Amino acid sequence: MENILKKKIGRIYGTLFVDEWDFVDTFNKKNNRNWFAFLIGSSLKLKSNSSFNPIIRFEFSRISPYVYIHKSSINDFTHHGMTLGHWSGSNSQNIFFSYEGKLKKKLWMQIYFSYAERGEVNDYTINTQYNHEQVSFLYKEYEGDPENRIVYGIRGNLNLVSNVRLNFNFFKSDWENHIDYDNNKRKNTFKIDSIINISIGL
Repeated sequence: MENILKKKIGRIYGTLFVDEWDFVDTFNKKNNRNWFAFLIGSSLKLKSNSSFNPIIRFEFSRISPYVYIHKSSINDFTHHGMTLGHWSGSNSQNIFFSYEGKLKKKLWMQIYFSYAERGEVNDYTINTQYNHEQVSFLYKEYEGDPENRIVYGIRGNLNLVSNVRLNFNFFKSDWENHIDYDNNKRKNTFKIDSIINISIGL
């Protein structure tokens, strides 16, 4: 059944990240330590009369306020302050949608859209989790809507010759209430940008 689904229709996939789990209090809404993050996704193959066989992809992820971050920084899932897990970090949720496929043998392209929301993680939320207490999902102390980011664009890669690949990404980003690390204040950022690079395999 799995092979039929994967080959003819598409596939369903997911991942579960368990940072910490107190089995005894699993179903205790006030005192549990279910420090989980998960991602669930699906891809659907569309019928085509040409050599182009497009795929529609959808993903949803949700990261608990208590995942990746701990009282002792040695246990944090970070490197120089950057999260090693999902890019949005703790206390966030994300939706991703794309239409993608190989236009030619050597050219793959993707039209994509993503929407992310993120709450705050601070000393209060960290201390709360170690006291077996809960904070609301997307908890924040500042006024206004939670931090959110909308990104959509076109990206792809082109195999130029053996072991040489051109990667490109043209996108628009609208980021609200995010931290400006120069002054530690929240601001809105809108930009249209592009990334082009060449990968060489040795």
